[in-house]
Amino acid sequence: MPEAGIFGLAVVDKPAGLTSNAALSRIRRALGTKRAGHTGTLDPFATGVLVVAVGRATRLIPLITGDRKRYSAILRLGTGTDTLDATGEIVATKPVPPLDGQVLEGLTQTLTGKQLQTPPAFSAKKIAGVRAHDLARRGETPDLAPVEVEIFALRIAAAGGGNALHLEVECSRGTYVRSLGEAIAERLGTVGHLSELRRTYSDGFSDAEAVPLEDFSPARLLPLGRVLEGFAIGFIDGAALEAARHGHPVPAAAARLEETDEGALAALFPGAPRKWSELGTQEPVGVYRMRSGSLVAEMVLAG
Repeated sequence: MPEAGIFGLAVVDKPAGLTSNAALSRIRRALGTKRAGHTGTLDPFATGVLVVAVGRATRLIPLITGDRKRYSAILRLGTGTDTLDATGEIVATKPVPPLDGQVLEGLTQTLTGKQLQTPPAFSAKKIAGVRAHDLARRGETPDLAPVEVEIFALRIAAAGGGNALHLEVECSRGTYVRSLGEAIAERLGTVGHLSELRRTYSDGFSDAEAVPLEDFSPARLLPLGRVLEGFAIGFIDGAALEAARHGHPVPAAAARLEETDEGALAALFPGAPRKWSELGTQEPVGVYRMRSGSLVAEMVLAG
């Protein structure tokens, strides 16, 4: 497939033991392109949804990246590791108290909502240009500032014979489930680490839609319509098309748009109105945002 014709999304199920960048490299090789980027890193030990924009669709990553993620995890209590997951070295052990249902429900309530969270020492956060996990592996202690995250929904249930908890988490982008697991263990009066972590939803896609990485091929690339599914669609020609190509505002009426909310995004295509299914691999002229009856350039894709 020629690189110029690639425009879409690869939604894959990343296996454990592989970095997100290694998974990205496999997708690039499968598609014969160097132009691809993911919308959010998964820890190497984690599995689940990895969304990859391909070709010129990489420019859309800031617009298609959602704020909410969902995860499923197993928190193993009684043993703490330096990485807060099963790949690390054991650094602490502590007895596990009885896991009372009311206590777990109380934790769910107190840990839901906006809160400050300190990223793990073994994370990709940068400190003066150096990733925290590189400093940690050199034996240094990264100075990581707490950041505000939000837990929209949290379910905690006993699992696996009394020393483990099953977590279901819906959270804001940038939340570390490993740090959340550490906080839960601390509030229970013990230590813990994640033995499993799976991202079940990201950027509009669930793990039920994700293709196993080993099965990914060019035929599994999602079409243009799925990339821009949440946007309005408009068609322009003549003077409006020339204006759009140069990044100038376009009257909404010229784009043949149905009623569109203020601030909404619209993908504009050249020519007469067509259905998503009729667009094939054609790229939009760009993505524009509705502002007071005009479409203002958010990102011009085609010159």
